[in-house]
Amino acid sequence: MKAQDNLPKTEIQLRKIVREEVRNELSTAKVDLVDSFTKIATNFKSAILEAVDKVMGELKKSREEQQTQAYQLSNHSDRIEKLEQILPEP
Repeated sequence: MKAQDNLPKTEIQLRKIVREEVRNELSTAKVDLVDSFTKIATNFKSAILEAVDKVMGELKKSREEQQTQAYQLSNHSDRIEKLEQILPEP
């Protein structure tokens, strides 16, 4: 004989209702937890991507500046060579 067999019918029904309510609450809590985690992960991803965007912007600026400086250096070198050809060395 099971212990449940000794319980009154209303108590058995009450236990079933309580179990179902607990399952529903746990299910709702699980969904809420997943939603919260998804929101946190999305915010974290956005923050990382914004930081990477800033770094990439600075890198792009640096490369453009480097190209400009390389052009200017090349131009100055060419001008110096022309002047050296015109002017005699002392």
